[in-house]
Amino acid sequence: MAKKKDDSPLYVGIEDPIMLRRQLLEATRDILQYLKRYEEFKKVREKKLEIISEIRAVSNEIGKLIWRVKRLLPKTGVRLPKKKIEIEEAKLLEGARPRVKKKAKIPKPELSAIEKIESELSAIEEKLARL
Repeated sequence: MAKKKDDSPLYVGIEDPIMLRRQLLEATRDILQYLKRYEEFKKVREKKLEIISEIRAVSNEIGKLIWRVKRLLPKTGVRLPKKKIEIEEAKLLEGARPRVKKKAKIPKPELSAIEKIESELSAIEEKLARL
């Protein structure tokens, strides 16, 4: 035989609704604080990766410059004439300008996420203050 489903809603009484609501709001506030800290952590991680890439670029540039200097140094005990060394040094100094490319900072969506979390957090704290 088929069972009949009861379509009437089922209500459950809550003994202390204000205290339950307070606990829920506090738990939500804690979660939002953790999310805010995580977003800040992600920003720090991104900044760290940017700095590491800049260091690698500078390191590569230094390696190229060292290679140029080694190439200019004589391989044997015989020295080049002074005029030729001066011309090559001038070329080396012209090419030795540091080429650090600055990236244009684009507003990131993480900023809006943090602001959103902060607004939700302040709204919850206002509700807690009213209780």
